[in-house]
Amino acid sequence: MKTLIQGGYVVGFNGVEHIIFENGCVVYENEFINYVGFPNDPECPDYDNYIDATNSLISPGFINLHCIANIDIQPLFIDTNNKILRSKKWFDGCSKIMSSKEYDISARYSIASIIKGGSTTFCAVTSMATKKYENSVYESQSLVNNSIDLGIRGYFANNYQDISYYNLRNKKIFKHDEYLGDRALKKAITFSKNILKKNDDLANTFLFPYTTETCTNDLLYKSYKVSKSLNIPLRTHFAQYKSEVDSTYKFHKISPLERLNKLKILDHNLTLTHSIYLDKNNKQNEISTKDLKCLYDTGTNICHCPVVYLRKGYGLNSFQSLVNSGINVGIGTDTVPPDIIKEMSATSMLSKIKDDDPTSGNSRQVYNAATLGGAKALNRKDLGRLDKGCRADILIINISNLRTGLVDDPIKALVYYSCSNDIKTVIINGTIVLDDYNIIGLDEGKLYNDAQNLFNKIRMKYLVNPKKHFNAKSTDNNTFKIIKN
Repeated sequence: MKTLIQGGYVVGFNGVEHIIFENGCVVYENEFINYVGFPNDPECPDYDNYIDATNSLISPGFINLHCIANIDIQPLFIDTNNKILRSKKWFDGCSKIMSSKEYDISARYSIASIIKGGSTTFCAVTSMATKKYENSVYESQSLVNNSIDLGIRGYFANNYQDISYYNLRNKKIFKHDEYLGDRALKKAITFSKNILKKNDDLANTFLFPYTTETCTNDLLYKSYKVSKSLNIPLRTHFAQYKSEVDSTYKFHKISPLERLNKLKILDHNLTLTHSIYLDKNNKQNEISTKDLKCLYDTGTNICHCPVVYLRKGYGLNSFQSLVNSGINVGIGTDTVPPDIIKEMSATSMLSKIKDDDPTSGNSRQVYNAATLGGAKALNRKDLGRLDKGCRADILIINISNLRTGLVDDPIKALVYYSCSNDIKTVIINGTIVLDDYNIIGLDEGKLYNDAQNLFNKIRMKYLVNPKKHFNAKSTDNNTFKIIKN
């Protein structure tokens, strides 16, 4: 059965770039798009169902290249200088985080919030802050199961590293363990192979050596070779802290990017997440011409996640320099809420500030990053665009309302005025998963309460009682006192 969506503005694709059809429409059947254009065009096919979205923007679904997919403890440190400090006692002991039931609550809550945030495809990341050398396979598999059940397309990996650490007198003490690192890599490979066997477009996979700082050259190169043999993406956290630059120069005598280039793992299959600090120029942290050329020549992808670091007072310098150099950039959320529209807005404003230029990070380029850029990083020409033969991943976004204001340019209205609250409908693979602002078949209130209770437990278990697990605080003098009855 064919469905026609009549929009106020429809973001089509002409084979090269996005174009806007005012009062246009999109027609899809099953999981694929049949037609994008005007309803009175003779080429517009007959349809069985009609959706009236005449006051809305019809957009391809957003691709979230780096999305936190567990109950996130990062918000506990907003407005503070506090952070988790892992004691040697914790490091030497047991580190079980949650029960199976709690992992399921965490996964389902995260997936639901990702859908409501406007992502139709996401690349999962789960925190290693309370883990050592590998992720829990059960946690990763729960994400797969809940994503398929709720109807969103996900890319999944089981995190691994062969260097872990604990803190001693505010310094990181790194511990390399070749055996545990190799064991974790083997688990990750098995996990990815099992996903590939399913041959389900909603369940995809990649390899995720967690950070370049916590992986040896040997593990990074092995990961690259396996990702190529399995034909799956490779991703890692990269150059996200000044300390990583310092440690890379200390142990490898070269910059983080030079290190990866020397290993010959930079190419179109690799996505480097964050990439805020690339060399010793930490004060200005401008991306050098040399580094820009290296990224461009190798085809390496960059995933930009502005909000999580803006909350800490710094960020990439700059989005525009990457785009101007022809480097492919995608966008991720990497914190809560996973509102990719807000990330687009933050991307634009951070770029303008860094470049001292009101034309930097314009809405069109930022929108491209959240759609075409993400698709390119995943080597998917059927995602991130509305065009015949592409996947029917479609958002209906109400950009014409009193709260958001009047519309001049629909993409500007989206990037600068809107947020995920304006997403009325989410269609993934031709199936409506969110309708009239609610996820179909999900008791959102119950799920939220379950997640809040779990979050409260995590906060008490790992932060309020630091002697047992970690040395960390969740509040300081910048927060209001909460009085409970």
